[in-house]
Amino acid sequence: MITKRAASLGIEIRHLRLGLIDKYYTVRSANYGLTIDFDNFEYSAQSAEQSEVLFLPFDVSNPPWVNPQGSDFTTREWNTTIECALLQWWDACDRNWLIAPGAQVLQDRKIYLLNLAGQIEPELTIPATHLGTRFPGLDIDNRFVGKALNAWQQVHKGRFFNTTELSAGQILALSQGGNNTPIMIQRYVPHKCELRIYFARGKFACVKVDSGTSELSDFRLLTTDTGSAEFYQECLPRDIMKGLIELCRRINVFYCCFDFIVDESSQLWLTDINPTGSWRYLSRDFDIDVTSFILDNLTGDR
Repeated sequence: MITKRAASLGIEIRHLRLGLIDKYYTVRSANYGLTIDFDNFEYSAQSAEQSEVLFLPFDVSNPPWVNPQGSDFTTREWNTTIECALLQWWDACDRNWLIAPGAQVLQDRKIYLLNLAGQIEPELTIPATHLGTRFPGLDIDNRFVGKALNAWQQVHKGRFFNTTELSAGQILALSQGGNNTPIMIQRYVPHKCELRIYFARGKFACVKVDSGTSELSDFRLLTTDTGSAEFYQECLPRDIMKGLIELCRRINVFYCCFDFIVDESSQLWLTDINPTGSWRYLSRDFDIDVTSFILDNLTGDR
């Protein structure tokens, strides 16, 4: 266990040109908030979890000068404008961001990230993962879990990731019929523990979560009453760590989370990649301090 400390990155002001429009905006950041001033019209954003997240992800809402009764299109266009401003700030800014603009986009591409990881490091073992609305060739005798397409789906106690084992009836329905919306499913791997790997600017930390049973499909629903967690530094094989570092370089992020399952034969399975991964549930449910590790690496000298 490492010592907890607060996160504060101070204040920085930038004047940048916004796209091709002949206007300037000012970006001001303090601790966990951000204010963008468009020619005296201010848009403010606060991070969703001020105690845990630096800068992003932000709660998204209409700027105050936009009609609150406006259409979803208006909201989306303003949000896109804000994101463009953030991306330009990111390109011109020499600070360390916990979660870079653009990492949010990767949240909708989880199957792409898994495929890319497998290409970069062939030693990684990844369960068969499928994305679609219909799976006619699905082996209905196997067990599968349904997975979130992105990590912004709040499902339980503030957690932003879900893994739910599908029933035999659901598997049969997906193999014979279809779903109205895309779904991602992954072959279930019986496991004795899960490793939540945190990458922060070239360094790794690991939280080992153990439920005492191989039949629990979602370790994130554990609490201190039903499981245990331990903090380790760098517990992966070196070749796998090198592959994950290369993946983060390829997708241009300084922070990323990786979920591994350890099966009953001690084989490692990479089941999920999350460029904006949460550690809030670990801090709350197990008093595991990942915050200090992340801050020590992201706020140090480049």
